[in-house]
Amino acid sequence: MRARTQDRLNWLNRLVVCCDCSRSTLASIEEAGFTVTALDRTELPKVPPFVRPAVVGIASRT
Repeated sequence: MRARTQDRLNWLNRLVVCCDCSRSTLASIEEAGFTVTALDRTELPKVPPFVRPAVVGIASRT
């Protein structure tokens, strides 16, 4: 349900805050040549539910 809402409203996110909330963040980081060495999955407080999921971590160039 959350992913479907995110997909429907993603155009607005890209327009307003230049954020593509539907992309796979971890895959994008790894495809750019980084290795993720620490990862924490969390949620952003005080934002709409469809943009709450977040990842925080450390990545280094391989």
